[in-house]
Amino acid sequence: QILHTSRFFPMKQACTFALLAIILLQWLLLAYVLTQQHLKDELSLLNDRKDFAPLVEKANSIKPSSLELKQQHDDDNDKPNKFDGVAATLILKSPKWFQRRLTVMVQNVLNSIPPTWAVQIFLADHAQAKDGINVVNRGLQRLINSNPRVILTNIPTELWSKKQRPKLLLTDSWIWEHMIADNVFLFSGNGAVCANSHSVMEDFTSLDYVGIPWWRYDRVGGDGSTHSFRNRLAILDALRYTTEGISGSNNGKPYDGNEREDIFYVRTMLDMNKKGISNFKLGSSEETELFGGTSTFVSRFNETIAQNDAEKIGPPFIISGTLPGVSYDVREKLLEQCPEIKTIFPALHDPHCFGAHPEGDKCAESICALRDPAGRTGGC
Repeated sequence: QILHTSRFFPMKQACTFALLAIILLQWLLLAYVLTQQHLKDELSLLNDRKDFAPLVEKANSIKPSSLELKQQHDDDNDKPNKFDGVAATLILKSPKWFQRRLTVMVQNVLNSIPPTWAVQIFLADHAQAKDGINVVNRGLQRLINSNPRVILTNIPTELWSKKQRPKLLLTDSWIWEHMIADNVFLFSGNGAVCANSHSVMEDFTSLDYVGIPWWRYDRVGGDGSTHSFRNRLAILDALRYTTEGISGSNNGKPYDGNEREDIFYVRTMLDMNKKGISNFKLGSSEETELFGGTSTFVSRFNETIAQNDAEKIGPPFIISGTLPGVSYDVREKLLEQCPEIKTIFPALHDPHCFGAHPEGDKCAESICALRDPAGRTGGC
């Protein structure tokens, strides 16, 4: 028996070694497969990074001090009617305190116009105007670079050198020829669009001109010094009438730079209508009230405030200015209905002025108008 066992021992040992060799080979094979898969994944990730690299490089190349913004006139946006309408504004050499509201101003309008409309910014060829975007309003710079509905248009140097005031630019045909749509909503930082208004932009697009209520021309047309809706083609017709004449008629009175541009346009359109040259539709007193009036809100204030249902009236589409002609109670309620207009009012940000336990004396110390005039260097 001992001899029998000894004879087969070398064979049993050989089988053991063979089995271990097979296990080792399988382990090496598995390790090789896993290594190859890992290398494949790394190569795929590297390729992804290479594909993404141009985007990263492009993003890093946008420097805050650079005005390499979208140039509207190099693409199809330069053609009218690409959009159904455009909200347009001028950024000129306004002071920094005014420029600080530009981002909010554009965002307010962008949120209030139809999705088929764009915002067009006409930028003056002036360092202070460019700083208004590059330095003061980085948010606006990013918005211009990222949103295809926000379009930058540079005012030519030659035009800017001759006409550096809004009324002079808005009475130059170049501005209107380069509007990207026929429906034009002119806006500025001296007011805001009220999202809670019962009126919307489409309520006014059948008109050729409408502004906020005024007393001129039997209250027809409206004040367009801060906000207005205008038809681009109607404006160009009015300009052509005052420079070239239309259909053999006598020229209207050319713009001399002495009156406000909105008065010039309303006067010219009414003159053309009277002579039968055109049939412009200017906003009625009721339409100017809907666009930017507060009379309806004021007249119904007493009967609605007791029921706390001012929402049934709602604010106008536009609130322009600081509402100096209304009472404190009415202004407060209008600010509640149109919080967007708060952007042009000074902020009462001292913690002593609000909250569960306001402190009147300490609050008064933070209010410029309540301080000793002798200690003020200027206005409030």
